[in-house]
Amino acid sequence: MNIPKNTKTILYAVLAILIILGAGYAVYTNQQDKNNVLNLSPSEVDQLNEKERKAVLETQLKDLEKQAANLPSDADRGDKFTVFIQLAEVRNALGMYDEALSALDPLTEERGNNTRVLTTLASIYKNKGDIGMAKDSIQKALFVDDELPASWVIYLDVHTDLPNDQLDAKYKEAIAKTKSNVDIMISYAKFAEKIGNKDLAV
Repeated sequence: MNIPKNTKTILYAVLAILIILGAGYAVYTNQQDKNNVLNLSPSEVDQLNEKERKAVLETQLKDLEKQAANLPSDADRGDKFTVFIQLAEVRNALGMYDEALSALDPLTEERGNNTRVLTTLASIYKNKGDIGMAKDSIQKALFVDDELPASWVIYLDVHTDLPNDQLDAKYKEAIAKTKSNVDIMISYAKFAEKIGNKDLAV
């Protein structure tokens, strides 16, 4: 079948447009996927399976390290805080504990009493196995603000060496301060089961 030359030209042009549109859509979709990954919160990342979690954290790490490297010397304090605290949290989640501590160095001078900085420090030290430093950091965090569930979770995790009656009292204090936060309640149920109080656990 003979196709007129001008019809062929039109078909080629349409095909070329479709290819360009397809490539553009693929780039756009890829960018959207990347943005979605970068915007996942730590709690959302923790809900992923281990392979997905690691991939997301590594993507976030590359982006945050690039942001940190490109921060101007006169960067806004808020921007600086956001980049370095997130960088420390992602490195901590990936097991890069010394690098996570290094990411907090630019913040400890200006924001050494910030609860998020102190709680992140405590989490890193806990994961490193330095329970003494973890206890010191989380105690400071609770002194600044004793109503944050994240701080209480770490406090209770690093104080399992307390006698059961003292730990029970701390759990009750945490529950009252955090208005029965679900993470604290779950942790308390596990503690109650561990000490043989199954009725309380239920």
